[in-house]
Amino acid sequence: MGRQLPINQYGVAVNGGPFVPVETHYTRLDGKVETIVFWALPEHADQARTMWLDQGPRILSAFAAKFGEYPYWNDKYWVVETPYLGMEHQTIVAYGSKFEVDEFGMDWLLLHETAHEWWGNKLSAADWADWWLHEGFGAYAHGVFVDVDAGRERYLEYMRKRCNAEAFGKYRNPVIRGTDQVAETAYVPEVYSKASCMLHSLRWLMATSPSTRCCTVSSTTRALPTAASARPTSGGWWPRSRARPRTGSSTATSTTRASRAGGWRERGMATPTCWLSAGTTRVPVANPRPGRHGAAPGRDEGRSGRLRVPRGAEVSVDPDGWLLALQER
Repeated sequence: MGRQLPINQYGVAVNGGPFVPVETHYTRLDGKVETIVFWALPEHADQARTMWLDQGPRILSAFAAKFGEYPYWNDKYWVVETPYLGMEHQTIVAYGSKFEVDEFGMDWLLLHETAHEWWGNKLSAADWADWWLHEGFGAYAHGVFVDVDAGRERYLEYMRKRCNAEAFGKYRNPVIRGTDQVAETAYVPEVYSKASCMLHSLRWLMATSPSTRCCTVSSTTRALPTAASARPTSGGWWPRSRARPRTGSSTATSTTRASRAGGWRERGMATPTCWLSAGTTRVPVANPRPGRHGAAPGRDEGRSGRLRVPRGAEVSVDPDGWLLALQER
C-alpha cells in the first residue's frame, strides 16, 4: 500500500466487511510468481475458491499473452465481492456476480472487469467520446480470452454469436458520437458490443497471426496510458481514431460471382482472405499480399472469384464471420 500510481477518479474504491481472503498464484511472463487474492464474503468463500483458483490465473495469462503483462504488479491484483454487479476499481476489482463459468470457459464479469485494468485504467480515453477504448476493448477481451484459452475455432464461434446481422442490427448509433462528450451521452450500448465487433473485423483486416498481439504501437495517439507511464510502452496501445467503418456485401446467384469484399480500407492495410463457400467448397474473394502484419502497403481493392453451385444451394459469404456488415433489406 502507499505506492504512487495515477488513477482515474471513478476507479477509487474503499471496501469494508468480514471478508475471507482466497489466495492463489500467477506466474508472470518473466517467471516471477505473484499472489493474487479474492476477498469473499464468508457465505460465498467456497464458491469463490473454486472460481478463483481456476479463473484468476487463466485470465491474467491470456491477457498477458495478448495485451502485455498486468500493469500493476508494483501494487497488487485483488478482487473483492460487492453488493453491486461490478466495477473496474484499479487493482481491487469489484465483483458481484454468481461465480458461474459460461460455455466458453469464463466467468464473464470477472474477465470483463479485469480487462479494464489494461483498457480503462492503464489506458484511459482523453475524451468521453472515445469511451469505446474502455468498453469496446473490454468486451472484445472476452473473445481474446477464448482465442488464447480454447483456440481459433471457438473464438470464431464466440464472435459469430455476437456479430451476426441479427445481434448486430440493433446497434444503430455510431460508436463515436462527436467530441467533448459527457458520460450521459457517450455511455451507450454501442461502445460495448458494436465496438467489439469493429475490433474483430479490424483484426481480420490487419491479418494478424495467432502469435501476433492484437494491438499495435503508436507514438502519436492522444489516448495515452495514464497509469503506467507518460509514453506508449512496449506492449503498445491502439491509436485514437475517428474513422468510420465502411460496409459492403458480395452477392451470389446460381453461377456465383463474388465482388469486392466489403469492409474497411485503411492506409497500409490490404484485405486478407475472405471466403465464399457452398457446401464443402470455398473460393477466396480477396487475399493479402506479403507485407507488414501480413498486408501490403497502400490499398488493395481485392479481386473477384467464381464458384458454380446448383440452383437453390445455400451459399455463404464470409462463413467465418470476419466482416463487419449488415445484410441489405
